[in-house]
Amino acid sequence: MGAVGTGTLLLGSYGQAEKPMQKSFSVHKNRKTTLELVTAWPAHYPILGTAIDRFAKRCFQLSSGTLHIRLHPRETLLAPHQMFDAASCGEIDLFHSNVDRWREKNPALLLIGSLPPGETSKELTRWLRYGGGYGLWREIYARDNLYPLIGSAVDRQMGSWFKHQICTLSDLEGVKIHTSGLDAEVMEHLGIQPLSLKSENLLSSLFKGTLDAVKWSHPYFDQIAGLHRAFPYYYKELHPAISLYELTFNKERWEGLNSAHQAIIHSASKEMNSDILREFRFKNRQALLEFSQSAEIKTFPEEIIAKSKISLQKILEKQSASNRDFEAVLMSYNAFTHSRGSVLQNYNKRRNFILRNINET
Repeated sequence: MGAVGTGTLLLGSYGQAEKPMQKSFSVHKNRKTTLELVTAWPAHYPILGTAIDRFAKRCFQLSSGTLHIRLHPRETLLAPHQMFDAASCGEIDLFHSNVDRWREKNPALLLIGSLPPGETSKELTRWLRYGGGYGLWREIYARDNLYPLIGSAVDRQMGSWFKHQICTLSDLEGVKIHTSGLDAEVMEHLGIQPLSLKSENLLSSLFKGTLDAVKWSHPYFDQIAGLHRAFPYYYKELHPAISLYELTFNKERWEGLNSAHQAIIHSASKEMNSDILREFRFKNRQALLEFSQSAEIKTFPEEIIAKSKISLQKILEKQSASNRDFEAVLMSYNAFTHSRGSVLQNYNKRRNFILRNINET
């Protein structure tokens, strides 16, 4: 009978001596590849920076040393705002960033990268992988010669820091807040004056008193920034969103990788996705516990929540009318969540998820 050796098929027949088994071979042999990866984070930055460190190491291990990813932390090779164009034209091979950073490239990326009230990060991942989200995202990126993978999807659990308590809608009039994206548009409808500051200018603005409120990031990163020592009130998010991080390749470079290396990158990126989500959830809860000792954790009054829903609806309708990609993304996600209601109908469900996370601390 025939015999199967590692990497070689040996054919024999009854009564005949079989050929000696050949040595096994490695699918990676003589195919060493180096990829230049630029990140939006400083070297070894908590959670995101350390996760990308592990990702590069994991790719090297799984490939038996044939896939080497050389990391370039924030500002060491490029500034974060340069990564998209640099990968598009092939100056770098890939980058790790947050998707909504590129909202000026296409408003639909704001929606993909920071979906408004709906489900949890797991639902976002399911929509991307099984509900058509990946197809839309990759279609948009392909126009710029890019190919995205999920870098992680993380639940945003909280909202904004305020100097003063917010009791009525009128208390928001003229308030200056650091924020961006859909949040900025919604808050502008509420009478707030949104400002978008660079991270290095944020602390100086706080000390100068030019800011009344800040919407920064996840609770753990708010803790690192020391915002709980600068503001006495921490408000739950008006329309809780999900942060989508990306691992995006120059499309030609991705297609030029052999299938084994592509499979390794897929596997390692999924590990990274899970690691980032778990670490964020744990450290966010620890941060919220510390916040409760020094600040009041509050919920916006119902009149503000109600008006923010109306404002968000108008913004989504306006963007959908002016941008086909935005409309396609919103329709796709609403169709995916149809059995549980549309994005806006899931508002209360998402807020309840946040409250459960807070109570578990």
